[in-house]
Amino acid sequence: MIGEHTVDFFCDTDERRSFLTGADGKTATGGGWSRIYGPDGVQLAGPLPETEEGVIHEEIDLSEIILAKGAADPVRHYARPDVLSLNVDKRDHRSVRYVGANGESNLGSRSRLQTYRQNLLQERAQQELNAMQREALSGYALRAIDRAAPAALEAADS
Repeated sequence: MIGEHTVDFFCDTDERRSFLTGADGKTATGGGWSRIYGPDGVQLAGPLPETEEGVIHEEIDLSEIILAKGAADPVRHYARPDVLSLNVDKRDHRSVRYVGANGESNLGSRSRLQTYRQNLLQERAQQELNAMQREALSGYALRAIDRAAPAALEAADS
């Protein structure tokens, strides 16, 4: 809606004022043509004349939308649950998800720090397992040498 005060505020030069000049050379005010329509498309209030500034209002009956929705979907195409459904996902959704190197997306529920800590713990557990295996193998090898050494020494002496 453009009124004289709006033109005076925004149009501080003749050039700018010329953009808002009507065919008669006067400032073109108005232009709102506000209306209120009901759900069935019937005009309920307005129009506000082009040369006036104002507010239009109307009370509406929200139950009228039921009939209008039925008219917009006369064959109940959108009422079929096999065609249209509303699904509410109550899971926690985050804007940022971290996806593993192999494409698995189950990392999204953990933070980057939690993922790093878990990977570090897995590495340490693997290192400890490898160390225990080496220790067990070296202990086995030493016992085998201890058992074989006397026989080897006897064979070397004879």
